[in-house]
Amino acid sequence: MTPTDDLFKLIKSLSASEKREFKKLASLRKGDKAYVLLFDAIDKQEVYDERKLKKKFAQEAFVKQFTWMKNYLYKMILKALRYLHDDISHEVTIKSRLIEIEILYKKRLFEQCQKLINKTQKIIEENDHTLYKAEFYSRWKYNLLISTQKIEDEQIFDDILRQLKKQLDLFYTEYQYYIYSGKLNLITIKYGSVRNGEEEKKIMELYNKELLEKKLTQYSFKTQFMQLFILFNFSRLLCQIEDEYELSKKLLKLYKENKLRSDKSKLNYITISYAYVSSCLRTKRYEEFQVAFNELEKIDEKRYDPIEKFRRTSILDLQYHIVKNEFNKIYPRIKPISNKLDKHGDLVSLVSKTSIYCYFGYICFRLEKYGEAIDWLNVVLNNKKAEQLEEQYTYTKILNLMVHYDLGNSSLVEYEVVSLYRYLLKKKRNYEFETILINFLRKQAPKLLSKEETKTAFNKLSEDIKLCLEKRYDREAFRYLDIVVWLESKYK
Repeated sequence: MTPTDDLFKLIKSLSASEKREFKKLASLRKGDKAYVLLFDAIDKQEVYDERKLKKKFAQEAFVKQFTWMKNYLYKMILKALRYLHDDISHEVTIKSRLIEIEILYKKRLFEQCQKLINKTQKIIEENDHTLYKAEFYSRWKYNLLISTQKIEDEQIFDDILRQLKKQLDLFYTEYQYYIYSGKLNLITIKYGSVRNGEEEKKIMELYNKELLEKKLTQYSFKTQFMQLFILFNFSRLLCQIEDEYELSKKLLKLYKENKLRSDKSKLNYITISYAYVSSCLRTKRYEEFQVAFNELEKIDEKRYDPIEKFRRTSILDLQYHIVKNEFNKIYPRIKPISNKLDKHGDLVSLVSKTSIYCYFGYICFRLEKYGEAIDWLNVVLNNKKAEQLEEQYTYTKILNLMVHYDLGNSSLVEYEVVSLYRYLLKKKRNYEFETILINFLRKQAPKLLSKEETKTAFNKLSEDIKLCLEKRYDREAFRYLDIVVWLESKYK
């Protein structure tokens, strides 16, 4: 059985302050500290190698129970992280308080228990945590009434039941929006934006009028936010970039004005800011983009997720310089961004890494650094998991074709054209734009013998592609891959 590298990934994800907290906790505990030696050894490894660890600790008693020691160390690290991040969000604070309430209740210290319940309930009320409200009514209010026997009227039990039902109904509605958003997000990641009227019609079949046009004044901020965020994602999916921009501004305004804006949990300020900054770029509001992007870069990494900030700002930085044709300016940023991607590993999502590597490839291609372009594109093409990201994978394969065509690798172009054709057919992505390009490279390009024939053919192809790009679907899908510039280079 192959040993897991879960412990290695956890240790590598720790910040300097988190490592200090772990060492501090370990120093306070009595008994054998062999797990600290294991921690240090794993921390020094660049790639997890359990065989080398066992060899290093061959004389230590714990090597005979290596799996047990790994599990123990894993639990100790999590315990240290719990202490350090006790106030990371309102939810974590509430969960910690609930444990304390449970302890006081079991010790029958009911008055102290009630005091802590009152303090915790205030946090819950202020932050609209419907599920915790339900737990308070269903469990603690009832438990204390029974335990202390302070019951003046049996009607109080009916009141508890009514309040419980109300909170559960609110919680159910809130999570309807979360589930709805999750489904829409999955479609966006897998397929990308719509590419024709038929796909737009299918997406609109998912539009739930009851949920998306419902007045939510009595519901939590989270519910109101999710409704607006879903509408934003619909506009992005449908390539309605002006609607997307307006909705992104409303999202940011709602978040900044709300009292929950300091909570660092699900409603992440970086994600909301990214939606707005990205929309500025897509609608060519470049001055507004620069101001908003600079604000995003200044976000405090101690308060917000530094990896989330890194991946979002990297993508925006690359996209901006691509649309502005500033390839020489952004090229030096490739190495530091790549180094950070390697450092963070799987902590950066596949969709983000795929986008970044594609942009690297395109930047190198435009600078005629073909070898580097091929290397970056192969990172995506050699990753089987990337095939599920249909829009991005198609983008990469088309760019790969362009690179090899410029290099004169005719046999490889012929193979890659067939490969792309089969992929698009399999995924039902043989849209007009891709079909025109494939037919040209597959049927016409191999027959072009003279420079004059090549110029004429590429001129005609360029005109056909331009007609496709007049449609908002294709224009948005290939916003960061300027095929027209490449085609024009063949006949001008």
